Amino acid sequence: NLTGERSNGAAIAKKRHIRHKPFDGMLESTVAIELETNRGPLIVGTIYAPPRRPYLPLVDIYNITRRGKAAYILGDLKAQHQTFGYNGTNVAGRCLNGVVTAGHISYEGPPFPTFITHGSATAPDIILANRMATFNTLSSPGLATTSDHLPVVLKVSTSPIMVPVAPRLNFAMANWERFADE
Repeated sequence: NLTGERSNGAAIAKKRHIRHKPFDGMLESTVAIELETNRGPLIVGTIYAPPRRPYLPLVDIYNITRRGKAAYILGDLKAQHQTFGYNGTNVAGRCLNGVVTAGHISYEGPPFPTFITHGSATAPDIILANRMATFNTLSSPGLATTSDHLPVVLKVSTSPIMVPVAPRLNFAMANWERFADE
């Protein structure tokens, strides 16, 4: 929490054995680290934009994504726009949509709601990537916490990520003659 405000801050969790270094120079509630991979450096950042702040921390977003290295940003940006699954828009949503439409960064999800109330399910949490971010990724909801949001877990790998598939019926292997007899 660099601004000293209450209910403001961000954190990154990573596996213990992964070498990293802090990524300095962030202005807002942004945290970033640079990881070493077998395909080169990877920057991972997270941002929290409190509801009282009606703008996006574009300086931090560009600081992370314009380094010539692969970069992913996860965060709660409160960016409402149709592109991100909302019915309406707000200033942050129109701004972020403009940056995405211009091709500076891409919207990567998540493909599930992260804020669920009795009347709606939305995704104020977002995953963004720059053009160099060509790693294999898989986003999934984390376990429920004391937060009012579900955590977003982004698995990033230099190898393909195997996604378990639920068993399904194989109609080609069905014994249709026996089925017709019963």
